[in-house]
Amino acid sequence: MEYSLGVGHHFERAVYGWISMPGSNIEFWWILLVSVVVGLSLCLGLVFIAISSQKTRLKLHKEKLEVLENSEKKYRDLFDGVSDVIYIHSLDGTVIQVNRIVEELVGAEVSQIIGRPITAFLSKRFKEKFQDYLSDLESKNSASGIIPLSIAPEGKTIFFEYRSSVYVGDDGSTLVHGIAHNITERIAYEHDLRRAERRANQSLVRAKSMQEDLSKLSREVIHMQEEDRKKISRELHDEMGQLLATLSMNLETLRKDSGRDPGIIKISIRDMKRIVEQIFARVHDFLSELRPAVLDELGLSPALRYLVRDFSKHTGIEVVFNENKDVELLDSEQKIVVFRVVQESLTNAAKHAHPRVVAINVKSNERFIDLEISDDGDGFEPRMEHEGTVLPRRHLGILGMQERVKLARGKFTLTSARGRGTTIDVKIPIGEVVRNKPD
Repeated sequence: MEYSLGVGHHFERAVYGWISMPGSNIEFWWILLVSVVVGLSLCLGLVFIAISSQKTRLKLHKEKLEVLENSEKKYRDLFDGVSDVIYIHSLDGTVIQVNRIVEELVGAEVSQIIGRPITAFLSKRFKEKFQDYLSDLESKNSASGIIPLSIAPEGKTIFFEYRSSVYVGDDGSTLVHGIAHNITERIAYEHDLRRAERRANQSLVRAKSMQEDLSKLSREVIHMQEEDRKKISRELHDEMGQLLATLSMNLETLRKDSGRDPGIIKISIRDMKRIVEQIFARVHDFLSELRPAVLDELGLSPALRYLVRDFSKHTGIEVVFNENKDVELLDSEQKIVVFRVVQESLTNAAKHAHPRVVAINVKSNERFIDLEISDDGDGFEPRMEHEGTVLPRRHLGILGMQERVKLARGKFTLTSARGRGTTIDVKIPIGEVVRNKPD
């Protein structure tokens, strides 16, 4: 403060000394001085105002730049943070702008993508589809739909649901902007859903078919039971009834002629004994047809030998039987299944195939018994179902064998062709029994 007063005091003395010089016009110089002082003050004020204004403008400009930078950052974060593909490209397919989600798809940075044609990142087989997309844009100014693209180099197909529109840029160029949503998972889910639906429909058709077959089998079983009853009734009435009637008459004759010659009586008794033996033989045959006693008494192999021998005797068809002692390791229910399958196969061969030779081979390993029955007969064309299962509609006896094998936890396979015979292969599991058998 003292420094300021000292300077003002010296200035005042200098001015006063200058004005007080001889020959000076005091008023003129005084007015000039005041004018200079006022002018300098105005100039300094204007300079100050100009500087203040410039600072204000710079401050406002800086604030605007900060706002713009923040907005740009928010826009970029939003642009790059979207899970969908946002893009701008030219009408010829050159990339102008794209968000960073594309980097995960094509395996390249955005800076390496911009300025390149989109087709450079597509597999060859999808480039034509992309050209169709560009043609739609050029003719309709918009395009939308679902397009499968195979992104190079991995070649993984990705499905996009897109919507694109043509617009004019600030520089007057025609550009395309749009958004594409990755729906690959949805397409895969829909595909799995349709496949599951088809499988369900197929299963339903198979179930209906099996139900029809089982219904036919049930009717056939009932019919066969009735036929068996008729057969037994007829044979009992015709054969057994005749034998018993003859026996009864012989006994009555013997009773009335008890005083006859002992030699004649012995002949009558011998004849009656022969009739009784015939009765026993027929009863034995009936019981064997219902359930062979040899199966329970001696085992499966002897029962099969008896069955084969009896079949050849009655039909004249040669049967080659290669047995295996491991069949005795099956449980009782499984043995019955094997016996009935062989019995039904021989019956079908004699009734439908008319073969010269039937071969029965029994093999085993640590897991199952393998029964193969083949003939050189007429054969037929089976109706093939899923998983190799054969269900001939007109041969319900075969369907019955299938059901028996299934109940025994086994697998049944039938192969046949007209003029080439028929082969039945049955695998029956034997669990841990064979694995633990002694050497």
